[in-house]
Amino acid sequence: MAVAVVSGQGGSHVASPRCLVGTAAVTVPGDDSSWVEPDYMSIPAEADLPDDEAQRRLVWPGPAVLMPAGLLPDGQPHSASDLDNAERITGRRPRNTAEADGVVVAYFRQQSALRAAEGLGPARRDRSGHLVETHAALAAIRELHCQERARRRLVETPPEIAGFLDRLAGGVVEAAEEMLRVHGYCPPPTVHMVCADMDPPYAGMLTCRPFYRGVDAAGAVAAMGALPAAVWATHLLVVWEHCDLCTALELPGESFPSAVVVLEATISEHTVRWYPYATRFGPVGTSGMPTVLPKWETPQRHPGAALPEPVARLLESWRAWSGEDELQQQAMGLERAGYRIRWTARA
Repeated sequence: MAVAVVSGQGGSHVASPRCLVGTAAVTVPGDDSSWVEPDYMSIPAEADLPDDEAQRRLVWPGPAVLMPAGLLPDGQPHSASDLDNAERITGRRPRNTAEADGVVVAYFRQQSALRAAEGLGPARRDRSGHLVETHAALAAIRELHCQERARRRLVETPPEIAGFLDRLAGGVVEAAEEMLRVHGYCPPPTVHMVCADMDPPYAGMLTCRPFYRGVDAAGAVAAMGALPAAVWATHLLVVWEHCDLCTALELPGESFPSAVVVLEATISEHTVRWYPYATRFGPVGTSGMPTVLPKWETPQRHPGAALPEPVARLLESWRAWSGEDELQQQAMGLERAGYRIRWTARA
């Protein structure tokens, strides 16, 4: 039996879940994403490429991770623009179309070499011209991605940091519940910054500025990636209330599920922790609004789940790791704009 990788003028897709909330549609998390995020930093520099052509083909031009046929390293199908495709393969914009064409051709050679190294034959096309993978091949590729995700977590998140993040996530949800019970609303989007090489590892938190609905809300959230980049944070917990953020971004839909979302992110991966709750209104609180008595439902974890576009931009900005970021300048600018920063006191 084969699984279609559907391609056509409107794009293509594999029947694999990417599921939290995007800019054009709103859904709640489903199954975990099967594919790891592209680790562009793992691509060797030109001076470090192997001399042997066969070895070189395995590690360049994209990350050395086998993808299902027709998908680029970000888990999405190629587009009509090879300039965009090349950037999604290498993590950087090509200088011209000739360079882009060369990168795309080299990428498909790389994927063929990676398939051969795993003992997988080439994908075939069905009568409609769509690429198809057998269930066995797709299962083998998923297993490779599971192994890579486990390897990254072990390298990037040692057990003591993983335990700290679990405790921090639990504390964040408890704080959100207290806000609901006392004031009737959740805190605004917040970024908790963690530096694994510091003691204690918690660097501080950044709370979003007030915003108007729509473009202003999206810009306010996306701008929160600069400070953790300047701090050189190794891990982030980004927290928001799902219904509130969907409403603020003016996403399509008449109503949205209530849930506290805790995004745990490393430099190469992320996991969405989804804490859904049913809303029950209580007496009027200190804010003059009815309080909320949340009835918590079963929490879920979704590695690699799709993110709201402003949150994805936040992570992209943080992961840029620009050496030109100046902490004091970033902090002062954010505070002037209305963001709130709380640093961990250190001796």
